[in-house]
Amino acid sequence: MIDLLFMRMLAIYGTAWLSQFPNEPVLDLAKREWEIGIDKAGFDEDALQRGVEKCRQSKKNFPPSLPLFLSWCEPERVAACHRRFAALPKPKPNPDLVKSSIAEMRRVLRGCIG
Repeated sequence: MIDLLFMRMLAIYGTAWLSQFPNEPVLDLAKREWEIGIDKAGFDEDALQRGVEKCRQSKKNFPPSLPLFLSWCEPERVAACHRRFAALPKPKPNPDLVKSSIAEMRRVLRGCIG
């Protein structure tokens, strides 16, 4: 899985990706670190696909670091304000409460005007 991911990153970023790994031991170490990071995050192939898509959509000419890539693999969260919620039922007015509230408002207003 990590080999395929590194090949995809090479296809997207070209020499900017490849230049990070000047020799085989550095490439092997990077692959091992990325694999550990991905495993610890618990990401599957769908999550990695999200990360690769973000790479494609990114307008940057340089590849992401491992922490940035891992954040790109997270599912997008929809803010609660964008979710649809059922409306609460309209409360029934309490006639006694309405009368007492209006009387209280009149008393307060008389005190302001008087």
